Amino acid sequence: MKLTEALQQLASVIDAGRLARARALQEAAWAHRPVERIPLLMLNARPPGWPQFPYRETVDDPEKMLLNELMAVYAGALLGDDRVLAVRANLGPGVIPSLFGAAPVQIDDQILCVKPLGGREAIRRLVEAGM
Repeated sequence: MKLTEALQQLASVIDAGRLARARALQEAAWAHRPVERIPLLMLNARPPGWPQFPYRETVDDPEKMLLNELMAVYAGALLGDDRVLAVRANLGPGVIPSLFGAAPVQIDDQILCVKPLGGREAIRRLVEAGM
């Protein structure tokens, strides 16, 4: 499935009224206001036919990362749960340190971390290099 096709499929199941009700319910619950029921979220639902890629493949492929993150949005829209639809980059804790020279390393296929810098001198060089 290509991104354009996935976005069309997602758009076809989004109900703006349901999203507005879900948002109002979430806002009330988080503000500790009375609600008629607790918001229900069906997490980790895997909609049939939606592509899913190993994390390792998504780090270097923005389209695959977006498709993976849109899967939860599609599942929520399809199931009609109370989630507020949102997409985020799933980059892991290694991205920001890698911007400053720390070498990224993949941990088990789930997380992108960084290798240790190697001691005080390496940290000092990093700091002295500046922005």
